[in-house]
Amino acid sequence: MPALVGYYVSILGMLPCFPLGIAAFILGIMGLQKAKCNPEVKGKVHAWIAIILGGLFGALWTAVTFLAFGAAIFAGRH
Repeated sequence: MPALVGYYVSILGMLPCFPLGIAAFILGIMGLQKAKCNPEVKGKVHAWIAIILGGLFGALWTAVTFLAFGAAIFAGRH
């Protein structure tokens, strides 16, 4: 279940909101751990997609957020 939720959250993580990407990354890891402990659990592909997309978009939107704040602070000084 965490893998599937992580998958859907990773798709939503494409929107500019970095906590969604981070949540998807964490849920993907939880899904892989659950599949490792119980081989009957399905969703490894969903978990990997959540990890990859969540990590990618989480990092992207975190960087964009910090750059935007930095630009706003820098612009306010002039």
